Amino acid sequence: MTGGESTVDAPRAVEDADAGLEVANPGETEAPSPLKPLLARSIAAVLLLGGQVVLALLFLVAQGQRLVFLIRLASGVAVARADLVATASLISLLASASLLMALPTGVAFLIWFHRAHRNLRSFRSGPFAFTPASAVGSFFIPFVNLVRPYEAMRELWQATDPIVRPFDEGPHGLVPVGWLVPSWWLLFAGRAILSWFALFHSGSGRGSLDAAITTAWSLVAYHALTIPAAATAIALVYLIERRLDALAASGSVGAPRLDSVA
Repeated sequence: MTGGESTVDAPRAVEDADAGLEVANPGETEAPSPLKPLLARSIAAVLLLGGQVVLALLFLVAQGQRLVFLIRLASGVAVARADLVATASLISLLASASLLMALPTGVAFLIWFHRAHRNLRSFRSGPFAFTPASAVGSFFIPFVNLVRPYEAMRELWQATDPIVRPFDEGPHGLVPVGWLVPSWWLLFAGRAILSWFALFHSGSGRGSLDAAITTAWSLVAYHALTIPAAATAIALVYLIERRLDALAASGSVGAPRLDSVA
């Protein structure tokens, strides 16, 4: 061609395509992301959350016994010093074990959460309110973490519903949420509030028997909430892993099954 217009021949176009230059195609949709194995992460999260349940049960017994002793002392009933020391030692031991387990449990859950959000892209074209990274990051932003982790889990739950076939036109945001996701978040939020309440009272009323009783009551409630909170988290991990597996089994995505351990 003439008049200053550039020419593009067929061999050059082929070279450009081989170099990775994309050619716009209005009718073409983005290829789904390949599935990544999830089972190993699900197992790790479930086992560590189960450990939290066991620790909470032991804590509940120890803190309940301490509360009984404190109420007796407040009523003027004598309590053997050896019993007080033994209970305090058990609580201290359980607290150390809880601290050791808290970090790996949180890390395992968030690693699972990231991978599960990542696998949504294998079945849904979006739009998504969360990327895998922002879903995890929502737990760490003050005040935002009062709401956004729940919203990230809600999106994960809705988008993994196998009733909605992969890449169906209907928006996955219309899928009913049910009771499990709100229950999980309310239990964990209530648990966090009780931990701060116990911390405030243990510091403000140091040396006071009444403050010690109030703190003990709040800790008993905290550990009692930990059990269903961890149980609902375990249920979510298991059910979401199964829902993703059901979507993979539909045959709409040519990718490895989610029950491959890696």
